[in-house]
Amino acid sequence: MSIPNSPKSSRRLEPDEPSSRLAQPTAESETELAWLRPYVSDKTFIFISANLGLLFVACAQFFFACMNITVKYFLSKTSISVSTLILVRMGITSICCIVALHIIRDPNPVLGPPEVRRWLVYRGLAGLVGLFSAYKSYTGLTVSDSTSIQFLTPTLTSILGFLILGEKCSIREVVAGLASLGGVVLISRPPIIFGGSDNGEGLPPDESMPAVPNPNESTRMMGVFWALSSVCGSTAACGSDIPPASA
Repeated sequence: MSIPNSPKSSRRLEPDEPSSRLAQPTAESETELAWLRPYVSDKTFIFISANLGLLFVACAQFFFACMNITVKYFLSKTSISVSTLILVRMGITSICCIVALHIIRDPNPVLGPPEVRRWLVYRGLAGLVGLFSAYKSYTGLTVSDSTSIQFLTPTLTSILGFLILGEKCSIREVVAGLASLGGVVLISRPPIIFGGSDNGEGLPPDESMPAVPNPNESTRMMGVFWALSSVCGSTAACGSDIPPASA
């Protein structure tokens, strides 16, 4: 089984090469934004065209942040389950994507292109694991802690892209990945490194009493487990040139 449209670049770890050139707009981005040109200045249009991908990322992160806050609210203030939240979210997403594919006259608006359907199934299952785990992590962690752990996803994606797809990987990315891993350790505070918590009163433990795990610590560690599972699922769902609406 081969990954469709995988890059052919050679696998090598490259040093960072500073460049003084500013990002330049591509012909594709200028074509997509042709409708915007009459409403903005030339300098603004060039900036938006050259940074279209980054602007999409910023917009996506804003809406993801809104989603995370609402998920945490529902799980902490109501009795709604994680499965129900996922069903509602993905139901709305499916309807919107099918409508969009019909509007652009996609020949396979429901099942996707025949040549990549097995990859769509795999990607859907991996994405389900990532999404379910991300939502479940909010039951034991704060939104900020869970999100910080999930920032390992880009690092793990870069590593797998380097090992499996032969993509380039710079020293800067390796250093950033190690920094992210260190941050996850500080957030999760595993007892094997930081030791167990005391009984809250500063008193030595009573050796005559059986050891009982701290419920808060157990809940937190389960939240860390779900957050790391989300990282694995989200990483597995990345890759290929499948159209976003179909994926």
